[in-house]
Amino acid sequence: TLEDGLGRLKVYYPNAPSPVVQTCVTGLYNDLFISNEHIMIGMDFFVGPNATYKPQQIPNYILQRYTIEHLAASILQFISSQYIAKSKGDAMLAEMIDYGKSYYLLGKILPCTPGNILIGYSEEEWEDIYENDAIIWANFVQNEWLYETDHTMKQRFLGERPNVYEIGDKCPGRIGRWVGWEIVEAYAERTGASVQDIMAETDFNKIFTESKYKPG
Repeated sequence: TLEDGLGRLKVYYPNAPSPVVQTCVTGLYNDLFISNEHIMIGMDFFVGPNATYKPQQIPNYILQRYTIEHLAASILQFISSQYIAKSKGDAMLAEMIDYGKSYYLLGKILPCTPGNILIGYSEEEWEDIYENDAIIWANFVQNEWLYETDHTMKQRFLGERPNVYEIGDKCPGRIGRWVGWEIVEAYAERTGASVQDIMAETDFNKIFTESKYKPG
């Protein structure tokens, strides 16, 4: 739950905020307002797929994440982001690993939440990427995407898209974020680094090299 997650964040960062949580109906005007002092949840955004009235400006592939079960992860990822030091460098790999650190921390403060909920994939998408993780990784390596610095190119793999067609028709958007998460998980397991040390590390090449990441 959100309350439990905020409590676990304080285990790692004792000065983490304790915001007041309020809910309201906004007439589909605003979904979330988050600060260290207040969290305002527009509940009419999070009714789920069976809602009579749905936000019109949000694509369906994003709207699937507007459910109660995704709510805590969405809020806590925003709040916990202030404890993640940004990697030095413009390479796509730097941003991949920063996203990876974000999901790694999220998994620590929401340990009972399935991974697909943390990152916002459907169960089918989640199963597909693990079945094809070697193919996904081979595309990044062979096409030399890891050290790409062009913003438009990076957004193809990190930004919101229904699919990453450069890899495959069924490859979900934001796949670079997931790869970054896998790299950070491998780094944590191999090195035994603490959560705080991982969040503070700004050398993305160190995390990548020492992770010895290899899918499968």
